[in-house]
Parts: sequence; C-alpha cells; structure tokens
Amino acid sequence: MESIKPLLMSLLTIGAVTIAGWTGTLASFSDTEISSGNYLEADRLDLKVGWDEYYNGNHIEHKDPTDDPGPIFYLDDIVPGDYGEATIILYVDSQTINPLVSMIIEVKSNDENVATDAEKDANDNDDNPEDQWDGELAQNINVVIWYDIYDEGDSDTDQDGITEYPGDNIQDPTEPVIYDGSLYNLVDPTTHTFSIDLDADPYTQVVDLFEPGKYYYIGFSWKLPSNVGDIVQTDTCTFDITFTATQT
Repeated sequence: MESIKPLLMSLLTIGAVTIAGWTGTLASFSDTEISSGNYLEADRLDLKVGWDEYYNGNHIEHKDPTDDPGPIFYLDDIVPGDYGEATIILYVDSQTINPLVSMIIEVKSNDENVATDAEKDANDNDDNPEDQWDGELAQNINVVIWYDIYDEGDSDTDQDGITEYPGDNIQDPTEPVIYDGSLYNLVDPTTHTFSIDLDADPYTQVVDLFEPGKYYYIGFSWKLPSNVGDIVQTDTCTFDITFTATQT
C-alpha cells in the first residue's frame, strides 16, 4: 500500500498541472459598444398674445405677440356713438405641440361709479359704493367677436374694391361669428364668465388644434349706441380676456 500512495500523488500532480495549463490557454470572443452623449430636452409651449386696435376708425395701437400683453382695451372717456375694434393676434411658440387654445372673458365689474344729475333724471339710482354691479354700461355696450380667419397668402376683394386679409380688422360676412350682442349678455349671470375652445379652422365640423409657428386672429369690436342716453354717464366696466394653450 505504501508503494501505491506515491504513485497516486504523482498522478494527481500531473493532472493538476495539465488542467492548469488547459485553462490558461482558454479564450472567447467579446465586443463592447458604448452609446454616449444621450440627451433629453423638453419641448416648450408658449402662447403669445398681441393685437391691432382702432378707435372711431383711427388706428391707435399695435402690439406684437408677447407673453405680457396687458390690457387690450383701455378707454376712459367713451361717449354715445363711439366704437372700436381690436384684432387679437395669437401665436403658438413650440416645436412639435399642437395645442387646444381656449378663450375666457370675465366681466369683473359693471359699476355705477357716480350718479350724475343727468343720470338721475334718466331714472338711474345713486351709486352703491359696496356694489360693483349696479351700473348700466355692460348692458349697453354691443360687442361682436369673430374669427378673422388665418389662411396664409389668402386675400379677397369685396364689392367695394377693398382687399381683405386675415387679421385685417374687418368683419367679412363669410367669417364665422363667435358672439354678437351686449357685453352683459355675453357672460354667465352667476360666474360673469364666457369661455370657448377656439377653432383653428372653424369651417370644419370639429375643433381644430392650433399649429405652432402660425398666426391666428380673433376680431373683437364694440360700440356704444348713439341713442343710449344719459343712463351710462360715468359708469365703468372692467373685464379680463384670458387665453390658454393646452397640450391634448
């Protein structure tokens, strides 16, 4: 038995050396690829508002589309027979987003302000300082809101020989009307608001989304009838126009 033990040890040693030599020469194919410089950036959705405004037939203001438009209408001395119009310019700044654009008009007050003798003679009441809704101006201001249609390069010459363009401050009979009536009746009597999803192409059967990089126009005209009388003297009316662009 003692002669066998050295023999087994020799065989184990030879086997270990053989295995070590075999594993040392073992090889396999490999390949490595790296995707570097990955980058993500969110798109933007920026609605800009501008306008072109006339008062009693005279051009009084133009404002390019901006993020801070301020008041479109600011007149503190209108009289019976006065009229005005602003064509509101809407522009969507985005790379890929076609948003739904909504308009909300909110009448904030319709105040008597100060009741003059002439107003009282017209059976108007004294002003209530705590009541912002005791005036008559909103009831007597007539407004028309319409789509002054965007159509790049489009123009039309009417029967009077006047060439009309989208966004030209002219209400063409073919342009769809959003509202025609008093400012008072435009808004809900409880919330004092009016809202609508604007249609990029109001001639279709669905509400079309706005396209980025294009200009769209909403006409907004007003008139104080010449026969309104003294009941609106010193009355004030304030309202906000809010435009919202939403990704759908």
